[in-house]
Amino acid sequence: MVDENRTITQESRLANIEKAAHVTFKYGDREIKKILGAVPISPELFIGREGVLEDIHGKLSGKCNTLLLVNGEGGIGKTTVAASYYHHYFERYSHLIWVFAETSIEDAILLLALHLKLKIDGTLSNQQKIEEVLRELSILKTPSLLVIDNANDLSSLQKTHPLFLKCSNLHLLITTRDVSVSNAEIYHVAHLSKTDAREFFTRSCKSHEPCDDDLLGAILGAVGYNALVIELLAKSLNNFNMVLSKKYSLRDLLTDLQNTGVLELKKSDATMLNLQTSTPEAVVAALYDISKLNEEEKAVLSVLSVLPSAAIPFEHLKLFYRSSCASDKLTLSLAHKGWINFDKGGKKIKCNPVVQEIVRRANHDKLPEYCWDLINSLNDYLDYETGTGTLVNTSYDTAVTYINYSESI
Repeated sequence: MVDENRTITQESRLANIEKAAHVTFKYGDREIKKILGAVPISPELFIGREGVLEDIHGKLSGKCNTLLLVNGEGGIGKTTVAASYYHHYFERYSHLIWVFAETSIEDAILLLALHLKLKIDGTLSNQQKIEEVLRELSILKTPSLLVIDNANDLSSLQKTHPLFLKCSNLHLLITTRDVSVSNAEIYHVAHLSKTDAREFFTRSCKSHEPCDDDLLGAILGAVGYNALVIELLAKSLNNFNMVLSKKYSLRDLLTDLQNTGVLELKKSDATMLNLQTSTPEAVVAALYDISKLNEEEKAVLSVLSVLPSAAIPFEHLKLFYRSSCASDKLTLSLAHKGWINFDKGGKKIKCNPVVQEIVRRANHDKLPEYCWDLINSLNDYLDYETGTGTLVNTSYDTAVTYINYSESI
């Protein structure tokens, strides 16, 4: 069961963030919002890494203002740590900025020009435009937090890192798989410990039985205590036990995984519990079998797979996906199955980048068809008057988000 005090604290922080969304600071004749970019989903469970947040805050508050969260393995929990830091230290910062590096850090920075309501000369080079945006960021009240999630383009990191160092007012947090950036502070996010991995699973999986503890330990070790895989295994068991008339056990799940070719036993005797180590990517690919989903589920996931891997308001999904299948019931079903994360309090949806890639590959031929409503909707909302550039169907602030979606697509 989720700790009651932590749940209350999460609700309190969400309420404070909701209020802060309307807070602005004056800079000359312009007003800049306290919250810029997306607001990340606060993880429901954050186990075994409470001390990590304090370590990160200590490093960010030191001499070096750049911090990289690094791990070569997808799903290890880099974004979870960054999102937890954002929510935990929310009140310590004057401004909070969260951007997702869908293609490159440069593109993510340029998008901030819209959030800052900064008019940039279109004749400038990209490098000059980026410097303009960073100059604007450098005047924000100290300290302000900038999180760039999923910055996995090494050349982009190397180009922008020296520029960020000039923004001494920023606490800069970058999640990335790369480590080859000179003069950069690195914080390595390791896998969960055996104890924490077990607790994470048992608190996530309502149907876990103590008699399966030994088997659970073997499986957790085989998947490298990877947080994304553990969460998916727990949600898979929960889902199977919701829809099946008979009990679906952890051993049943292991058998199904063996049939897909992952998590094979080294010996034929299953009681040995001696599992071959399998990559998290292999387990994720085996469990995320899109062929088992119905057409409506595939359609909604396809839409989410081309949008940023950030917290998407559920109301936007309803606006962009005009089919009636974009319903609360369908969204909750996909969340229970582990395909998406659904923040009930903030009514937001997030699809993990690993899952997005799986969906895009599996649905490659039908992506245009599934996303046609989304594209048409964005065209409508971003319609403007010729000559004046005045938006016809939406506000400037909302259009900033829609442009972010469009660039992602």
